[in-house]
Amino acid sequence: MKKLTSSNKTVRIFTTLVLLGLIILSSASCNDNSTNSTSDYSPSDDAVPEKNAIQPYSDNPNYWQYKEEPIMLIGGSNNDNLFQWTGDKLTNHLDSLVAAGGNYLRLVMSDDDDHDLGEVYAFGQRSNGKYNLNTWNPEYWNRLINFLDKTSDRDIIVQLTLWDGWDFGGDDGSDWSEHPYNPKNNTNYSTNNTRLPTTWKEPPWREDHPLFLTVPTLNNDIEVLKFQEAFISKLLSIALTYNNVLYNIENEASTPLEWSDYWAEFIHKEANATGKKIYVTSMRDNWDIRHQDHLHVLKNVNLYQFFDASQNTQMPRRHGEGAGHQIAYEHLLDLKTRIQQSGQRPVNIVKTYGAKNSSNGAPSDAGGLQSFWINIFGGVSAVRFHRPKQGLGISEIALKSIKSARMLSDSTDFFSMFPKPSLLGNRSQNEAYALANTGKQYAVYFTEGREITLDISAITADSIEVQWLNILTASWTDTELVFKSENTTGPIRKIADKLQDLLKISTSITLSPPDNGPWIALINPVNKDN
Repeated sequence: MKKLTSSNKTVRIFTTLVLLGLIILSSASCNDNSTNSTSDYSPSDDAVPEKNAIQPYSDNPNYWQYKEEPIMLIGGSNNDNLFQWTGDKLTNHLDSLVAAGGNYLRLVMSDDDDHDLGEVYAFGQRSNGKYNLNTWNPEYWNRLINFLDKTSDRDIIVQLTLWDGWDFGGDDGSDWSEHPYNPKNNTNYSTNNTRLPTTWKEPPWREDHPLFLTVPTLNNDIEVLKFQEAFISKLLSIALTYNNVLYNIENEASTPLEWSDYWAEFIHKEANATGKKIYVTSMRDNWDIRHQDHLHVLKNVNLYQFFDASQNTQMPRRHGEGAGHQIAYEHLLDLKTRIQQSGQRPVNIVKTYGAKNSSNGAPSDAGGLQSFWINIFGGVSAVRFHRPKQGLGISEIALKSIKSARMLSDSTDFFSMFPKPSLLGNRSQNEAYALANTGKQYAVYFTEGREITLDISAITADSIEVQWLNILTASWTDTELVFKSENTTGPIRKIADKLQDLLKISTSITLSPPDNGPWIALINPVNKDN
C-alpha cells in the first residue's frame, strides 16, 4: 500500500473542502430556486428606447413617460380582448374611455369567447374544418392592427398579454376542445408526437396545461413549440411597430417560472433584432405579492422591467373588505420598499378586481372603487378597472373615478409624490390614505367621510389652500384658505383673525370631508407673496 504523505493529505483535504463547498452552493441554489433566473440573457445595450415610446420616466422611474412627457396610466374596459371587436363597438368603447381621461387598456390575445358573435382564431382553416398552423387567418391579424392603430391614434397605452391559461382550460373543457392547438383540430401534429391531450378541463391554477410546458427546460415538446414561437414572432412583427405597447408574458401565471423566463427572453431577442427596446413583466397568480414567484419577477430585471401587482387586489376577497383593503395597501408599500432595493421601476395594476357580486376582489361596487383608489395612493404607475363582472369596467361609476383620477393627476405634481401613511393621525383601518411631496403638496383619500389629522409641520408657508374632489361626481369644491396655525376641519367653518394666528404654532390640521362619500383633499401651501 502506498504511504500517504503530508503533501498528499493537504491536497486531498483541500479537494474535499472544495467539493463540499460546491455541494453547499448547489444546495443553496436549489433552495432559492424561485428567485434565480432560468435564463442568463441580458438585453442588448444597443437597444435604446425611441424618444416617443412608452418607457420609465427619466426623472422618476416609478412612473411611465410617453412622447417625452410623464403620464399616469388610468383605464378600464368591458372586455380583455378588445382587438376582437370591430366597427363602432370598438370605436365607441375607446372614445368613452378617452373622454373620461383614460389612457390605459389591457389586451389579451384571447380567442376563447363568443365565437358565435364573431371572434376568430389566428390560424388558417381548411375546408374539412381542421386548422393548418403553418397558415394564418388574415382577419385575426387585421383586427389586431386595427386595434393598435386606434389606440395609438388616441394615445392609449396597451398592456399586451401573450398567453392566458384560461383560453385552454377550465369550465366545461370546450375552450380546449375547439382550439386549433388541440391535436385533434389541426393537420400538423397528433397525440403520437406531442404531449398534448385532446381533452382538458382543469383550470390553470389547479394543474399546468401541457401547452404551457413545451419549452426545452420542461417537456421540450418541439413539435408544438415551433408553432408557438411562430405565433409570437408573427404577433411581434406587428406589435413592435407601435410605440404604445407594454408586454406581459402570461395572465395569472401559475406555470413553472421556466415558461415565463423562456418567453421573456424570446421576445427581448426578437425586439433587439429590430433595434426595439421593450418593457416586459409576467403577472404571477399568487394573491400575495410577497410570494417567491413574484419575487422572481422582481429580482430578474434582465428579463422583467416592470411589475404587475394585479393579484394584490384579491386581498378584500381573502380577508374581507376594510381589512383586506388595508392589507393590500401594506403589501404595496412592502413592494415599493423592495423595488427601492432592487432598482426602481413602474408597478402596474392592469386588473383592479371588485364589483357587486364579484367572485374576485371586493364583492361590492364601493369595494371595487376603494381598491382602485388605494392602488393610486399606494404609488402605482398604472391602474385599470377589470372587466365586469369581476370589476367595474367602464360603468358610469368607473368612468367618474377615471375622470377624478385624471383631474387629481393634472392638478398636482403627481410624479414627485409618494405614499406617506405616517403623516396621518387619528386614523382607523382603511379610513384614509395620503400621498405627499412633503412640505410642498399633499393629497388625502377618504374611503368614507370621517375625520383625520394631517401632519403639515414641513410646510413653511403662511397658510394653506384646501380643495375637495368629489370622486362620485368628478367635481372640485371651491378652494378654501386656511392659515397654517389654524387647526380646523374642512370644509373651512372659520378663518381666525390673522393676528391671533401669528401667535399660534400648529403642526397639523384636521380634515373632515363634506359628506360620507369618498373624497380627496388636496392641500397646497400658499406663500405671502402669492
